[in-house]
Amino acid sequence: MSLNSSDAHITFIQQLLTECKAKTKRMLVLKMGQEAKDLGHNDVKGVEENSLIASLCDLLDRIWGHGLNIRKAKCPLWFHLLSYYDSCDGDTMELTEDSFSSPCQRSAESSPVMPRRPHMRRSTSPEPTRIRTESPAGRRVSMGTKALMADVRSVKNLSEIKTDTGCLRAFVRLALEKKALSKHLKTLLNDKDILRKYYKNYAFVRTEEEREQFLYYLLSLNAVDYFCFTNCFTTLAITYKVVIVTGKQLGGSTTTANVWMILAGEIKDTGIIDVPKGDCEFRFQHPNVGKLTTLRIGHDSSGYAPGWFVEQVLVRNEITGHLYRFPCGRWLAKSNDDGSTERLLVAELQEKQTNNNEESGNSTSSSPQRRSPVMPRKTPEKSTIPVVQENVANAVNNIVKYFCRPESSGERGYLTYLLCGENGLCDSLDQVFQCGFKSSRLFQKNFFIWDFIEKVYLYLNSEEGSFILTDQRRAKLSFCSVVQKINDASQTVGKDGKFQTFICLGAR
Repeated sequence: MSLNSSDAHITFIQQLLTECKAKTKRMLVLKMGQEAKDLGHNDVKGVEENSLIASLCDLLDRIWGHGLNIRKAKCPLWFHLLSYYDSCDGDTMELTEDSFSSPCQRSAESSPVMPRRPHMRRSTSPEPTRIRTESPAGRRVSMGTKALMADVRSVKNLSEIKTDTGCLRAFVRLALEKKALSKHLKTLLNDKDILRKYYKNYAFVRTEEEREQFLYYLLSLNAVDYFCFTNCFTTLAITYKVVIVTGKQLGGSTTTANVWMILAGEIKDTGIIDVPKGDCEFRFQHPNVGKLTTLRIGHDSSGYAPGWFVEQVLVRNEITGHLYRFPCGRWLAKSNDDGSTERLLVAELQEKQTNNNEESGNSTSSSPQRRSPVMPRKTPEKSTIPVVQENVANAVNNIVKYFCRPESSGERGYLTYLLCGENGLCDSLDQVFQCGFKSSRLFQKNFFIWDFIEKVYLYLNSEEGSFILTDQRRAKLSFCSVVQKINDASQTVGKDGKFQTFICLGAR
């Protein structure tokens, strides 16, 4: 190779590095939004995330196409991925449930009431299998290789995609969402045999220093959260794994009733899903519902012991690896707590560990069992008036900020958390009524906020309540109408659930 040709390749490699740095920085600035502008970066308003990801995919293809011996490959990076996949015998490599669902299993194992059961017979997913520690060539398979093989296999199984370019873009989206793009490409580039077989000596992927710098730029994308795969493939059938963690209370770990649940996301909900009797761990398949927001769980109160105490529910997307925690810590029973047989739970997305010893995307920064679930009733004595006032102000300000943001940047499911989640509007207004509220009484049932609202309702409908100022009659009629409709709407919602509905309707 002539000197001029060598200089040209070096110049081209430097241009690719510069372009990679610019694209990753631009993607970071877009995701960071106002925070990035405060740090002095230029605003990229109007630049859509999809176009930036597509541009990144094109850049990756150009990098993998540099110095490639085989010119027939229409999509060099996807060709390289398939070559690595075939060399590791990815189609026959068996991936265990442990490698995909360790967080859920750890939670189940740490709970003394969680049974170790086989998979439900109604599940559409395959039976669990043992993992192979060695490839057909006799070499030991690393955790990084297993994770890469799993993602390539997931993309290969997408029937909606017909072209190699489409497969590459789906793979990049999935890797970005799992924060594993840099890790996957590093695993791919560590196979020297494939590099020597398909690439010339001057190829970008065979230059050590530039390659490490390139992977470092891609690693910076792990600083932000992407849901580009979940939001893009809205018709994809996804397997969700559910683990229901029950409490230790007497008679609360099992139920004779028929349990159901409805899982909702930013795109749609699943409709009613029947939970297998006696199974606290199961899988089901459903078209992609998007980023999970809420879960409604309940039962029909049938049988001799329908009461059920649910600590929390864990739901895991088996493709993207996202683990959602739905804290509960309440009874589902007519004779316990507030008499509710169904609960609306708000999702908490568990953060992923960056520890190299853990498989990326398959563990959480804090185990759900170590983070105690929401307690059934908060003690009002611990909340002082200034603290309650501050909590209400913060909840209202967060809702106002949500509606003041540009429509394109708003997350549809985030409003649910601001209203019904921890430290949300319902929670803060509950603290207002709980402050100094006499709820506990000896040898009697607890007195709930909804009981107080019903007493106000009865007073306003009584003869004494009819002597109300004229300018307040409209508010009285509206109040009584809402309370009456909430009481008539459903007999399965408890008193705390009715209070939550009352606050949400009033805010609307």
